[in-house]
Amino acid sequence: MPLPHSDQISPPSNWQDFEALCCDLWSRIWNDPNSQLHGRPGQAQHGVDISGRPNRGGSPAGVQCKNKDNLLRHSLSDTELLAEVAKAVTFQPPLGEFIVATTGPKDVKIEELARQLTDQHHTKSLFSVHVFAWRDILLRLASYSEVLEKHYPYIDKAWFLRRFQKKTFLPYEPEDFVGRTNYLEELGPALAEKATTFLLFGEPGCGKSTLALKIAHQHQDAFDAVVFQHCGERSAQEIGAELAERLGLGVKELPPEEQIAQAKNWLSERRTLLVLDDIWNHDVRALVPGPPVSVLFTSRQRSLHWVSARHSRCLRRSLLITQQFFDRATRRTSAVRSRQIPWAGR
Repeated sequence: MPLPHSDQISPPSNWQDFEALCCDLWSRIWNDPNSQLHGRPGQAQHGVDISGRPNRGGSPAGVQCKNKDNLLRHSLSDTELLAEVAKAVTFQPPLGEFIVATTGPKDVKIEELARQLTDQHHTKSLFSVHVFAWRDILLRLASYSEVLEKHYPYIDKAWFLRRFQKKTFLPYEPEDFVGRTNYLEELGPALAEKATTFLLFGEPGCGKSTLALKIAHQHQDAFDAVVFQHCGERSAQEIGAELAERLGLGVKELPPEEQIAQAKNWLSERRTLLVLDDIWNHDVRALVPGPPVSVLFTSRQRSLHWVSARHSRCLRRSLLITQQFFDRATRRTSAVRSRQIPWAGR
């Protein structure tokens, strides 16, 4: 029987229970046992339902709870976020962090607005702004099992932890990478917003793998799992067996087709970003799970028949700029000039 996804695990049916859940959860996140519900119904709360001091430090933090009446496709709106932030500015003593927790779904645009507000507030010495959708809350619950057991005693704890504990299978992050801003701004949010596929293609050495890895690192918080799988000149069966072993599925003795099926099932049980890097053979199509998984392919081939042309992006070697290359070029130029300067006076 298929397991439910996050939008099938219902949030509390009333606002009082949702506030109680959030209070217990953020008390653990902040490591502050004195976190508490702020005031009582009917009192002016200045946009804050829960207050506490992260790690019992200086500035307080606040949470505003938005129960969307179990309509999980009803997102928090820009107007609602701006209104709550405006009220939170009046909270005393001034907040260092403000969170809007909602039972609605994740929304790329709302999260972007929260980051913009944080940047604006930084220049004014005001609090940072964050939005936690229902799936974000479930992911945090996976780290605090005692809160999970208190509010969801009927859920199979072992299954929940398998489903929602963060899984990351990524190599190093290319820290010296700069440029490619248009790709980073387009592909990352598109992959995170909904289950989809994209192809990055180009000649050898143009930076396809590095860009894909950068996208995966930058947007891993939007997913329950992120997996970077190198393919190369291998069959889907070989790649699938390696993938299943990396995921720790313990299916090494099963036939290759069953190993692939188990790996796809694991990926499909969670909101996953799968990067299939350096594709040579089209039988790799057998590894693609479908929704709710987003897949980013890289290849020297200009097209893959299962990825639409609208979702194919060409990279050219001449556009690749890394900080490492820039620094190397600068050092080389400086060295040449230092050798030329003594001759200039002769």
